[in-house]
Amino acid sequence: MPRNASGTYSLPTGNPVESGTVIQSTWANSTLNDVASALTDSLSRAGSGGMLAPFYFTNGTVSQPSISFTTENGSGLYLPFATDVRMTITGTDVMRWSAGGVAQIYKNSIWENILISSDIGSFVNPGTADTQTLRWDNDNLKWIPSDVLKTGLTGVTVNGSGGLLVQGTGGISVTGAAGLLSTGAGTNSFRAGTSAGSDNQGANSIAIGQLAGETDQGANGIIINSSGSVLNDTTVGHIHIASDLASINYNDTDKFTFNNNVNVTGDITATGTITATGTITATNGIVGSSIGATTPSTGAFTTLTATGNITVGPEDAVDQGGQIEYLAPNDTITWVTEATGADEFTSSFHIRPEGIHTSGALILGGTTASNNQQAIEMYTTGTLRVSIDNVGIVKGLWSDTLGANADSQFQVVAALPATPDTDTIYFVVP
Repeated sequence: MPRNASGTYSLPTGNPVESGTVIQSTWANSTLNDVASALTDSLSRAGSGGMLAPFYFTNGTVSQPSISFTTENGSGLYLPFATDVRMTITGTDVMRWSAGGVAQIYKNSIWENILISSDIGSFVNPGTADTQTLRWDNDNLKWIPSDVLKTGLTGVTVNGSGGLLVQGTGGISVTGAAGLLSTGAGTNSFRAGTSAGSDNQGANSIAIGQLAGETDQGANGIIINSSGSVLNDTTVGHIHIASDLASINYNDTDKFTFNNNVNVTGDITATGTITATGTITATNGIVGSSIGATTPSTGAFTTLTATGNITVGPEDAVDQGGQIEYLAPNDTITWVTEATGADEFTSSFHIRPEGIHTSGALILGGTTASNNQQAIEMYTTGTLRVSIDNVGIVKGLWSDTLGANADSQFQVVAALPATPDTDTIYFVVP
């Protein structure tokens, strides 16, 4: 008699036998044949034969899996839920298979998908061009090819509007001989920023910042721009650094120029021209001609031009006024006032071998004199001589040719008139 659906075997009809009766061959043969058939239908522990129908296991648990091993009962397969078969290792889940063909591994307390060859198209789309890389599409839970980051045999290319974002403390290190280059830059040049060096940048140049060197930047130049306006130079070897507040510029024609104040705490050494549209104040020295020093320095200072003020010497020092010494003939100091007012007018002051020439008024004032005798000579129609003692008192006043002009006169005033008389010499006593 075969086993029932639960696997239970029952003896065939005629069993059990009764005590004291004769054993008959028909009973013995049929019973033993049935037992032999049932034994044949059982699995051999030695592995003889195989199953002829599905082999069912109990569901098991993570610690007692349905299929395990004689030396490690806690590792094997089990079924925790319908359509969810898992592998456990010593009582811990490591892998599972679920409906829909999903295979996952359990790592860091998270189930992660495993890509399988038969279903790889569902997770990774094939590429469309060489050097593409994969980008994870979280909306569709799959990998897709991308041209934003491309890897080739010679390097890595970053495309797209987002650019390259480097986070962390490591920064970017470039060890190759080519250095850090940017696409579209001139030969051996670098550009960074919107439209920087974007059109025909010269060789060996640098353009950093929005609109820096936008068109035809000259070779061997440097432009750093944070002003937001176009900053460009097509000449060779230029330097331009600009912000919203100031700029520093250099080209072969104008040399270095600054559009705002320049503060220097040390010395300024110049062999050419210093041109300023503001104020030049020196409390140390300018080599070539000394401003603020107690003695003139050696060397030739070509030109010192200022449309504002030139402050010579420290303002709060006593008897330490600076010196301006001119060694060449016909050297000139020229003052140009910023505006014409009640006490302001344009004048020139010339220091020449034959004396001091001025187109305006020469005003003497002050409360002390640093020398015992000071003589000042002015050429009008004759020679005017003024002698001052060591406390600033006028001791003598005379002229070689006074009276040649009948209208000439002297006046002592508290302040210079708004319109000085051209034939009058004024002495201002505050």
